[in-house]
Amino acid sequence: MLLPAPMKKVSFIVHQSTLDKVITALHEKGLMQIIDVTKEDPGLLKEVEKNAVDPEVTTCMAYENRLSNLIGILQPFVSSKTGLKALFSPMVPKRKLVEKKNLQTLYKETDVFLQNLEEEILSLDKGLRMLEERVDGVNETMEKLSYLLSYNFDLSHIGESRWVVVKTGLTSDIEFVKREIKALDGVIGLTQIGKKKEKKWSVVAVCHVSCKEKMDVVWQKYVNDLHFFPLTGTPLQAYKDLQKQKDNMIKEMKVIKNSLHKIAAKHFYELLAKREEIQIERVRREVSSGFGKTSTTYVVEGWVL
Repeated sequence: MLLPAPMKKVSFIVHQSTLDKVITALHEKGLMQIIDVTKEDPGLLKEVEKNAVDPEVTTCMAYENRLSNLIGILQPFVSSKTGLKALFSPMVPKRKLVEKKNLQTLYKETDVFLQNLEEEILSLDKGLRMLEERVDGVNETMEKLSYLLSYNFDLSHIGESRWVVVKTGLTSDIEFVKREIKALDGVIGLTQIGKKKEKKWSVVAVCHVSCKEKMDVVWQKYVNDLHFFPLTGTPLQAYKDLQKQKDNMIKEMKVIKNSLHKIAAKHFYELLAKREEIQIERVRREVSSGFGKTSTTYVVEGWVL
């Protein structure tokens, strides 16, 4: 039976001139789990004050967020193994050796690295999302048009004109709708689009403009209205035009995705490395906020094996 190794709580005092070296050594060696002395021993605040959070923590977090955003965008475009290859021979992240440097140097390096890259990635991502939204909109319109492909009328006629009102939609109460439109001396065309329990009909109805209010009541209660503004031409013509637009947008999306694949292949692991460097520096500075502080020294507490 395996038992956890016993841990001991230790406290020590360091001079402020050696604090950075001590934190770095403890962090790199992993010798100690540092705790917040003010939470673990609140009575200590009578003798020392709580150390303030290093202002560089906020700056580090801002850089981390920028890098994480770019990493999140590129993640889907990183080449990876699939199927059995991924199971038996998973991808191993590339390691990158970095030199130890101070935080200001790290900021400058990151700024230079992101100078053009960040704008390019964000621009490509914005373009891709806009195209995806447009494709979704086209798909939605094409689905609605698919219910009317058997009709031969101009979509621009839908709505109210000087003499007539033209409406289109879907209904499951076709007999009632037919009866109401005929009672208004209107004309109705219908096509069945469902079967059995999901049986529905697409309808196109025309009535004199004087019957508009009564026709609106019928549509509000029994018909799921379909709108196609600003499309013109027959439903079939409009459907084919939208299909061409969709094909062109998909081609544009493919070009953008290829560009993101290339950027990911070249810079993804560099972005991960930069983020990790900054994360390490941020954690080193965050941990000191749990120390007790006097005018010249710091009180550090933690657990060790």
